[in-house]
Amino acid sequence: MNKFTKLPSSLGNLSALNLLNLGQNNIGGSIPLSLGNCQQLSALVLSHNNLYDSIPLQVLNLSSISISFDLGYNSLTGSLPSEVGSLKNLTKFDVSNNRLSGSILNLLSGCSSLEELHLEGNSFEGEIPQGLRELRGLRELDLSHNNLMGLIPSYIGELPLEKLNLSFNLLRGEVPIQGVFRNASAISIVGIDDLCGGVADLNLPPCPSSTSKRNKLSYRTKIILYVVVALVICSTLAVSLFMFCRRRRVSRKESSSKPSFEHQILRVSYVELLKATNGFSKANLLGIGNYASVYKGILDQDQIVVVVKPSNVLLDDTMVAHVGDFGLAKIISAASIGVWQHQSNSSAIRGTIGYVPPEYGMGDMASTLGDVYSFGILLLETFTGKRPTDNMFKDHLSLHTFVKTALPHRVMDIIDPCIQQEHESGSWVNNCMVSILTIGVACSLESPRDRMEMGTVVSKLCKIKKTCVNEGLKD
Repeated sequence: MNKFTKLPSSLGNLSALNLLNLGQNNIGGSIPLSLGNCQQLSALVLSHNNLYDSIPLQVLNLSSISISFDLGYNSLTGSLPSEVGSLKNLTKFDVSNNRLSGSILNLLSGCSSLEELHLEGNSFEGEIPQGLRELRGLRELDLSHNNLMGLIPSYIGELPLEKLNLSFNLLRGEVPIQGVFRNASAISIVGIDDLCGGVADLNLPPCPSSTSKRNKLSYRTKIILYVVVALVICSTLAVSLFMFCRRRRVSRKESSSKPSFEHQILRVSYVELLKATNGFSKANLLGIGNYASVYKGILDQDQIVVVVKPSNVLLDDTMVAHVGDFGLAKIISAASIGVWQHQSNSSAIRGTIGYVPPEYGMGDMASTLGDVYSFGILLLETFTGKRPTDNMFKDHLSLHTFVKTALPHRVMDIIDPCIQQEHESGSWVNNCMVSILTIGVACSLESPRDRMEMGTVVSKLCKIKKTCVNEGLKD
């Protein structure tokens, strides 16, 4: 230890210099670029000084350094550049207690001879990089007092570490139990509140199961996710049943005419449903969701069944979704279907006002594209809490245009207030709402040929559901 105050640029003239140790002095200023000329340097120790500015790339390119690269306890700034990977023969790398920032990335993955790595006391951020798993000779690793995030990589337990310090970071999740993690005295994880598991000596809380994590979702979020699942099942069933009914209608035209009767509402008992589905046999099973099973059935009266609005999606006390009513407005018997087919388009039963596509009012027959429109309106109502027949929708303003003009930047202004209250923060809610309402708008376009295909709708909703669940668990 001396009282040196400056590193002269003339040091670069010492081309045969092998070891430079000027630690624990009062050296200020920048590290001279000329040190890059010392191509024989095997150790550079400038720790415990007052050096500032960034680490020169010329110094990091000194591949001859094999013993120690120690710049700890200074005031160096900036990030670690990729040139640090040139120190392939290095045994010790120490830049601790500086003002370095940025990501660690995989810069040191090529330094296979590294035994000690000290990055503590800086402002490094991001996740612990996977590239450190290549440091198979690493005995000491100190990443404490930084802003590192994410999970503790399990590969750290595979390294031959004798000391590990991860304290005072923003890490979360489960602590591994293999390798160095078996010895509680060899690791330090103080100052991290979101860790769980690990060996008993760490005294950490047990990690919650995936089931308990799901239970942490808010009541309103559960309703949203369950309703989306029910809507996907219903929409798929609607398309299947429409195609089935269309084939039956063609066969009826070829058969003898049946006597006409007035429209009548059928009361269907459980026994009749049991008979219609052949005891709810697997042969009549159309699909199984997370919360319900959907069966195809044929009643004795030979009626048409399709799927109208959100009031038909019912939730019981255990938050299981049930579809309460199939049918545009009524269950119509086979006898009355003949009457319906011969009635004028204006008087036929087409569905509930607000959910009926505009082309039905111009004489078009019921179609899958019409079902897509109704489904789109249903989506918009579910997440805005506004019916298409609300008094506010007049003078060319509809539920469709109301939502369309708010996308994507004002979506949180139009969604159901209950969703806003329970999720005041969290960009994932905004993103999920934008994605879902965009689908609703695409389904409820005025022109049938411009509407989104139902197969695409189902695929997109399933992806949105997965994303929302994952983000909700992180919230």
